[in-house]
Formats: sequence, C-alpha cells, structure tokens
Amino acid sequence: MNVFKPLAKFYVILFAALIIVSCGESDSDSLGDYETLCKIYQKFTNDSELSPLDTALAIDTAIKNELPEIYISYEHLSQLPPAEVYPNLQSLAKQQSGKDWECSAMETYYQP
Repeated sequence: MNVFKPLAKFYVILFAALIIVSCGESDSDSLGDYETLCKIYQKFTNDSELSPLDTALAIDTAIKNELPEIYISYEHLSQLPPAEVYPNLQSLAKQQSGKDWECSAMETYYQP
C-alpha cells in the first residue's frame, strides 16, 4: 500500500487552495508566482558550483524569501515523490490561471 497517494492528494489540494488565496488580489490569469518559482529553479540549477544538497537548500531558501505566501504549501508539495512535483505544479497553474505553464528547469530537476 502506497501511503504517499492519499497524502499527495491532500498536499495538492492544500497547495492549490493557498496559491489561489495568496493570489486573490492579482489578476486571475496571472502566472507571476509560477514564473518567479521557475526563475528560482533556473538560477540555482544552472549553478554548477553547488552540490545537489546545496542546490536544494538554496532553492528552498529563495522560495521562502521571495514567495513567502506559498512557502508552506510548497514545502508540503516538495515532500511528494519527485516525479509528481512538477506535473502537480503544472496542473495547479492551469487550474488557477487557465493558462498552460512550463518550466524546463523544474521539469529537469524533478525527473526520476
């Protein structure tokens, strides 16, 4: 029995709710927070001087500082199996904004 599946659904719903609430004052079709998230991943995954652990810590710290309104949700979502993180974020972006969203840096980072 996979214990992560029920938790994954819970975290996705929690993340979606907090993203929607945190972006409630902005234009509903904006991908601003997702674009900022992507830029964070681009910045740190392209830094060849960082170890994998340092990269993960730098990403976590940057999200905490630059996107504090979604940090707690992101922290929970990042506990999912890596292969599920990026597709879930894509779904949330589409659900929230009605637009497709892609981030090659995140897609590569979370590949199994």
